[in-house]
Amino acid sequence: MKKSQFNFSRNITKKSSLKLKIFIVLLFMLVSTLTLCEYLNYKTLFNDFSSNFDQKKFSNANNILLKEETLNPFKSILLKSDLKNYFSQKLNTLSHEVEVENINEQSILELINEIKRYDIPLDSSNNSITNLDNSYNSGVALFDSGKYIYAYNVFSNIKYTDDNYPSAVEYIRKCKEHIISGIISKSTALINVKDYDKALSLLDSVNYIVGDNESIVSKIEEIKAYQSYSNSNANATQPTSSKVANITISNINTLSLDSNTPYLIQVDLSNQKTNIYKGKKNSWNLVKSFCCSTGINGEETPKGTYTIKEKGKWFFSNSYKQGGKYWVQFNGDYLFHSLPYNEDKSKIVDFTLGKPASHGCVRLGESDSKWLFDNIPRGSKVIIQ
Repeated sequence: MKKSQFNFSRNITKKSSLKLKIFIVLLFMLVSTLTLCEYLNYKTLFNDFSSNFDQKKFSNANNILLKEETLNPFKSILLKSDLKNYFSQKLNTLSHEVEVENINEQSILELINEIKRYDIPLDSSNNSITNLDNSYNSGVALFDSGKYIYAYNVFSNIKYTDDNYPSAVEYIRKCKEHIISGIISKSTALINVKDYDKALSLLDSVNYIVGDNESIVSKIEEIKAYQSYSNSNANATQPTSSKVANITISNINTLSLDSNTPYLIQVDLSNQKTNIYKGKKNSWNLVKSFCCSTGINGEETPKGTYTIKEKGKWFFSNSYKQGGKYWVQFNGDYLFHSLPYNEDKSKIVDFTLGKPASHGCVRLGESDSKWLFDNIPRGSKVIIQ
């Protein structure tokens, strides 16, 4: 072969080799680009799934995994591992929420049951909250460990055809007793640190279990009374500047007194009487006159004109270690209420009526305070003089 022919052949070989290299580079870039696109599409899918799951849109989350990116290779390769990591992280967060009591057990069970449907093996460290099932023995174990709300949910799912159903019904009754006792104790602790909103939320979280339980309802009313006390400065109504002449039966209809309701209340400090008038401007009739007890020296019941605001069946003051039934608010933390009771409402701690003895509220006999609670609407005028 001639030298010129050899050089020509070698040049062709070099050109072919260069083209091949360029082709390989281009092919690699194309494959890399497609691979990156597929990976990004998968990450978008998983982010959409986790976002919906975090928002408890469980059906949407499940549909995303079932219907989107079905041919994406990364979905086949990475999905189980990513789900395991995501759910494990979710359950670790859930465990912390349980410890600090920022989540109720109904929400926990809902989330755990949703996670279980994906059949992903999780870390054994999460067994304390993931190994919940609806078996009778699981319920008993939860009850024995003091997890009464968990146990209640388990026992509630025992079907009547199950041999253990009668026993499960009895456990449900016991669970309710423990739940009520525990939730009242926790809410009392929250009241002591004046976290009233959290206390109300806590009580509301077990409503689906205990319903209109008398103890729970009473506790809710107590918390609302505390809220009224704590907001007294913000909510206090200043007495009107115009001075009202001393009201008597004979002159009340000459004073042009009106009220937003058919009732008008006069507290006579001199005679320690609470007088209830019914009617309208210049046509008032005395319908009730209650013996009462107003504030002592230094803690006087404030004189002035006010209106009835909130009501409740019970409150208890940690400051004074006494409470009252059938309270009716007229000015911030100043109330009409019954004679004072001890904390468990078992006995009256002071029977004084007819002379100043309170810390500023207007004390009444229990039947009288109940009449006021039952009959006097919000917005009724109150004149204290």
